[in-house]
Amino acid sequence: MGGEQSALDCTSVIACSSLREPGRSSAGSSLCVLPHKHAQRITPGQYQVGYRLYSPYSWLMSETYRSRGRGPLDRLDQRIACALQVDGRASWRYIAEVLGESERTVTRRGTKLVGDRAVTIAARPRSRSNTIVGAHCELGQSRIVARAFAQRGDSFLVHILTGTPECVVLLDCSRERLGELVFEDLPGIRGLINTSTQPVLRHTHTISRWRPDVLTDVEVRALTGDRRDETEGDGTANVFRDKADDLLLQALATDGRRSIDELSRLTGLSDTTVRRRVERMRRDGDLVVRAIVEPALLGLPVEAVLWVTAKPTEVESVSQELGRSPFARYVSVIVGDRQIMAIVAMPSEAALYEFVTRSSWLGNVHSVDTAIILETYKRGGAITGTGS
Repeated sequence: MGGEQSALDCTSVIACSSLREPGRSSAGSSLCVLPHKHAQRITPGQYQVGYRLYSPYSWLMSETYRSRGRGPLDRLDQRIACALQVDGRASWRYIAEVLGESERTVTRRGTKLVGDRAVTIAARPRSRSNTIVGAHCELGQSRIVARAFAQRGDSFLVHILTGTPECVVLLDCSRERLGELVFEDLPGIRGLINTSTQPVLRHTHTISRWRPDVLTDVEVRALTGDRRDETEGDGTANVFRDKADDLLLQALATDGRRSIDELSRLTGLSDTTVRRRVERMRRDGDLVVRAIVEPALLGLPVEAVLWVTAKPTEVESVSQELGRSPFARYVSVIVGDRQIMAIVAMPSEAALYEFVTRSSWLGNVHSVDTAIILETYKRGGAITGTGS
C-alpha cells in the first residue's frame, strides 16, 4: 500500500510491568522485542494478559485524559469544545469569529480545555473497515478484558455495559483480516467466554459528527468547509499514501493541533509541502482529526448502547433518523439479527427512557435492546483514565 507499512509486519514489544500509560515503562520492567504482530502486557498483580497491535502511527494520540470529578463545562466552553469536534485544527481566531466571541477569550479558554485534557485532539488515518465485537466475559473479568481491548492499536472505543455482552468494542479490521481476528486474536484474550463479531456495513453517524445541540447549522457549516465527511464513500483508505504522508500522520498522531511550522520541523518537509498535504488528506477524508470530550462535560452523563431491529426495508430510514438526534453519538448498520447499533448520551435516565419509548424514529422499529455504559476504557481511539 504505497509507503504504508502494514501493522502486521511490524515488530512488537512485550512489556512486563505494572499497569501504566501506553508507552511508559518503569524501573524493574522487563522489555523484549519479538517479531510478532502483538504486544503482550502482563500485570503481575492482576494477572492481566492484553494484546495490542502496533503500526507506524499506532494510535499514539491515545494519551490518557481524565475528566472524572469535573462538573459540566459552562456554555461557552461547551461551544468551543464542539467547534473543535467539527474542526480540531481550526485556529482560535477562526473559532472566535464563527462563534461571535473575542479571540482573546476563546484562545484562553480553548488552550485551557486542551491543556487540562477536558478536550483531546486526536488525528488518525481514515478507517478501512470496522467491526463491532461483543465480548462475553467470565465473572469478574470484564475490566481485565476491557483493558486488553483498550491496549490494542486497532480499537476505537471500548465500553463495559450492563447486561450481555458485558463489553462492546469497535475495531478497525479489514475484511481480509476478519478470520484472523476471530480465530486467532480474540481467543488469546484472557477472561473471555465467547465473542460475537458484527462487521459494520455502513456508518450512518460517526462520533466525529456528533453535534450535541450546542452549535447552529450555520456555525457547523462554516467550520466544516469543503472537507469530505467520514461517512461518505466506501470507507476505504487512500492506498497511495507515500512516506511523506506517513511522516505527517505520525507527527499528528500525538497532537492533532500541531502547527504547520512544527510539522515541518518534525518531518523535514517544507512548510508549503506540509500545508498542501495536510489540506489534501483532510479534504479527501483520509486524515480524520477528532476532538474527544466526555459527554458528561457537556451535561450528558448517561451513556447507553442501543441494539435496534427494524424491517429490512426501513433500516436505512431508521438509522438516518436516529443519527439526526443530538443525543446520538454513533450510529451504524451492522451484520446480524439486530441491524443497527447506536451509542447515545443523555442528560438523565428519565430522558433515556423517553428516547427509547417515545421518539419518532421508533415508528418502524421492531425492538430496541438497551444497555447502560458503566465504564469507558477507550473513546475515539484515546485511552481513558479508566483504561490506562
